[in-house]
Amino acid sequence: MEQKLHIPEGVRDIYPTECKKKIVLQESLLEVIRRYGYQDIETPDFEYLDVFRKEARKGSSRELYKFFDRNGDCLVLRPDITPSVARATAMLSSLEEFPVRLCYSGNTYSNTYKYHEHLKENTQVGTELIGIDSEEADAELLAMSVDLLKKTELIDFSITVGHADFINSLLKASKLRGEIREEIEVLLRGRNYFGLDEILSTIDIDPSVKRVFHKLPELSGNIDILNEAEKYAIDDRARKAISRLQKVYEVLSVYGFEKYITFDLGIYGEHPYYSGIVFHAHTFKTKNAIIRGGRYDHLLGKFGKAAPAAGFSVMIDDLLNALDKQQIPIETPSTNIIVYSKELLKTALYFATKLRSKGKHIEMFKISGSYTKEDYIAYGKRTHAMSLLYMNDENIVSLTDLKTEKESLIDISDKISLI
Repeated sequence: MEQKLHIPEGVRDIYPTECKKKIVLQESLLEVIRRYGYQDIETPDFEYLDVFRKEARKGSSRELYKFFDRNGDCLVLRPDITPSVARATAMLSSLEEFPVRLCYSGNTYSNTYKYHEHLKENTQVGTELIGIDSEEADAELLAMSVDLLKKTELIDFSITVGHADFINSLLKASKLRGEIREEIEVLLRGRNYFGLDEILSTIDIDPSVKRVFHKLPELSGNIDILNEAEKYAIDDRARKAISRLQKVYEVLSVYGFEKYITFDLGIYGEHPYYSGIVFHAHTFKTKNAIIRGGRYDHLLGKFGKAAPAAGFSVMIDDLLNALDKQQIPIETPSTNIIVYSKELLKTALYFATKLRSKGKHIEMFKISGSYTKEDYIAYGKRTHAMSLLYMNDENIVSLTDLKTEKESLIDISDKISLI
């Protein structure tokens, strides 16, 4: 059998320089989320297939990575973390008394054909606010999204907000069923209005409903667009959706974050479980959303404990790509290098231990006869180390600042100066 030592399509290795940035970014975002009172939760990377039943995910079951346990039960690598958190939260007795605020960091897996610029393994940092159905809760998630993106120092970004019920009212009024309705939902989620117009031209539905479908691409803009959208609300459900967005905007104005918000009544949300506000964040130099979220008031009921809920996920890989293209640095801990002769092992370990106890990152090398000090300095520069301490003399050592290339000689007996 041929050995396959390369990686499958749609996944990638992340090497140290980028990996450090990714870890620092994830932790900095989680720290912002925790300031809002959210607590960490971990759920398994794989679950029973039933957790991701049709109403809890998009796409067909062929887009899931499936395998079987020893009992013959079908398991899947999670394509989405929210259903996993909903399942876990449904078991909490405290949910009956107070809302639950949860945050997480983890990977999702999607077995799709779209692997070009769409990884099959993606890292997410996310939040779930469970037990509150209010405009204040919706605004909290949007405000937190703004805070997260401000933390990254992105040059520019915007968060687009819609409401699933505005489109749900259209779908109900259209009285479409089966494959036609599913096809229209897919087109709406993909914002494929050309495809939508083509299908609408072939089916017989109420002309007033069809008119609103055709109008969807134009119902986007600032807060004023909600007044325009009211003219196209075909029932009370749609009017309540618009009213909810207006109230959420009022709360966001108290946060002072309204300038980051735009509205789009054509947003349907990428997941079937969305039932209220839906939103996504974009920045320039990347076409993919860097945050996706929404309200899903009916999902927990599928796991035996009905409760309102909303949340969002930060798409870490897409965010890293945007930061890189916008040339926004991510500050990571720098390594310091100690190079020592075998005679000075004890002294070198003394310095390394003391420096590590102070939080410094220390990498050690014993001098090899085939390498010069310049070779170690060149290595330090390649790996973005901060300094190099070269110890091959019992009395004098050299300390090189690898950023400025400035070298200084230090009396090794003066240990305090090195610590």
